[in-house]
Amino acid sequence: MNPGDIEQDQAKRFDGHDEVYLDIGILYYKKNNYRLAIDTLDQFLVKHMPRDDKRAEGLYYKGKSHLQLGQSEKAVKNYMELLESMPDSIYASAARSELEEIEWRKSLNSQ
Repeated sequence: MNPGDIEQDQAKRFDGHDEVYLDIGILYYKKNNYRLAIDTLDQFLVKHMPRDDKRAEGLYYKGKSHLQLGQSEKAVKNYMELLESMPDSIYASAARSELEEIEWRKSLNSQ
């Protein structure tokens, strides 16, 4: 995009702004503020519809935030959406590992 494009098309002025929500959501996660991480990542996921690594990253960190809050069912939902829509993402294998751990913990609790 060249600078003249902004003057001609105001809609392009904020291209990529949705990624700010992703960055802030991950920052909240890293600061152990999981509720705000989820809320912020929700804003990103509503605005960022392409099935790409950015969306996969948002779903992954949203799932991890739910896990930290003891909401494993919601985490599973996020991980499954990631795997179904972006199975080749770099976050897919991490989501698979998280799902395996959730299942392992369930099996321990049922014994």
